[in-house]
Amino acid sequence: MVTVESGQDRVLVTGSWVALGFVGRTLYLAESIPNPPGGFAGGGYREGRLAKAELSGGAPTFVTQHAGPWWVSPLGAWTLDRADGMQQAPDRVLHADLATGDVHPWLTGIADVTIVGFDAAGHPFVVSQGGIRVFLLIDSLTAQSIYTGARESGWPDSPYYIDGNKVWFSGFSIKDPTFEAPSWLYIPGAGLQPSVGVPGAQVSVAGPCVR
Repeated sequence: MVTVESGQDRVLVTGSWVALGFVGRTLYLAESIPNPPGGFAGGGYREGRLAKAELSGGAPTFVTQHAGPWWVSPLGAWTLDRADGMQQAPDRVLHADLATGDVHPWLTGIADVTIVGFDAAGHPFVVSQGGIRVFLLIDSLTAQSIYTGARESGWPDSPYYIDGNKVWFSGFSIKDPTFEAPSWLYIPGAGLQPSVGVPGAQVSVAGPCVR
């Protein structure tokens, strides 16, 4: 942790970890587990169990034994898997309670899902790439559909920026040859729409945008 005013830094944890972010004054991390190289790939890393560390120091303690990848927000921690247990693109979003470590599904049966950001309250935005659909998960029973479109039109992605009740997203595209993609803007009640674009470029969000 680096203190901006003084430039001093200190080690919070040691070992092989992925820093996920803070909720309050607690730092959440995921185990970083090496993958052995195979015949078609050169190894790499995957995220294991979710853990937490306090700023006062001490070894991280595990929140849940469930493996990642992980995201955290004020509403809890989030990961993806497949309901049928197969090693294919995920079709389920799981929520982990940060106090108890209990893991329960919040969205099931939506093809090829990933989490691209959160609103100010910590609700996750989920993109399905099996034909672009974007959902805002309110609770385990409520998934609001906020956008449907063609893959060729691109979709919202991280990094993102929370601007009051609005959320700005970076753009992602598969459109040859420039992969041009505008930023995206979510407004409650109005939904999610493409917004500020730059010809020939993918726009990445670093703060609030003004047209």
